[in-house]
Amino acid sequence: MTMLPKEDPYQSRYLHPITDEDIIYSTRRRQEYLHRADLERHVSRPLILPTLTPLPHIKLEDAQDCYNKATAIYWTDCRPYPALEAQLFCGPISAMTVIYPQWFLVKGHNTDIEFGRFVAKTIKLQDTELRQQNIADVLSTHRSLCEKLVASKSEFETLKVTGKKSFSLDIEDHQYYKLRPLFRALIVFVDNPSSRRQELLVKLIRTGFTEGLSAPIDFSSINPEIRSQNEDGTVVTVPVQAAIRFVMELDERERRALPDKLDEEGQEAMRIERLEDMRIDNNEPSLGEDLTGPPSTWLDQSKLDVVVVPQTMHGIKYARQLRGGFGANSDNL
Repeated sequence: MTMLPKEDPYQSRYLHPITDEDIIYSTRRRQEYLHRADLERHVSRPLILPTLTPLPHIKLEDAQDCYNKATAIYWTDCRPYPALEAQLFCGPISAMTVIYPQWFLVKGHNTDIEFGRFVAKTIKLQDTELRQQNIADVLSTHRSLCEKLVASKSEFETLKVTGKKSFSLDIEDHQYYKLRPLFRALIVFVDNPSSRRQELLVKLIRTGFTEGLSAPIDFSSINPEIRSQNEDGTVVTVPVQAAIRFVMELDERERRALPDKLDEEGQEAMRIERLEDMRIDNNEPSLGEDLTGPPSTWLDQSKLDVVVVPQTMHGIKYARQLRGGFGANSDNL
């Protein structure tokens, strides 16, 4: 599989599908593009939380974007850096060009992209110009956020009952957006973003929340990549790629150990919706009659030579930079 292909071998099939199989392939890739574009929209305008004052009201759009995420990545404010270093500075959007392909390529076109699913929610911290945040600040902020996210669920139900419509919210299917136990139990903290993407170190922090987890969170599986840790072992510093891989593995562990009936219902609802949309868009009433199961299972990847990661303008820009040699390990992205 190629993460950053110079050419898309399936571009014609994607843009000008002919057979039913082509249409299914093309539809899937368009959905993947929209998934990444929506994620990057939220990353470029992230939820910003204070650490010196109580949290404000969390907008429902931000709340819904926290649901179905495996963890939260907290960033200190991105302060100005000399122009010479601007291309090397790793901010949230830049980091996404590492994180998204890493997450997507585990399952490729069989990745669950429904109802906002992703490995992490990006959050920026205010007040860093006043003082450096510590672990206690981040933990306190995260716990307060989770309390507000739990309380927000009732607001979605009220909107649905009243028939409220919104372009930025999925009100109709809001019940399939959940605050995951892993999101409450583990967070990522970026306290020094002034480094190259490939060299970015982050802190993995166990919050102490354990309710709803299938087993305790144990950092022993990433011991070789731990650069430092605190005395009680609840905080470890690792490269960002190791952190994301660890979170993804935990997320998969939880999904396998504790399957959720509501998740299954959501996948069936999405199967019906995706199938209907695809038939209408292509004027093919009988298209996909044999398609069963979640949309993530509709493509047989064994028939593909390459899995193409969905690219946005941000992704294309940084892919070109990487091919140009930014970062000593750029070839491994």
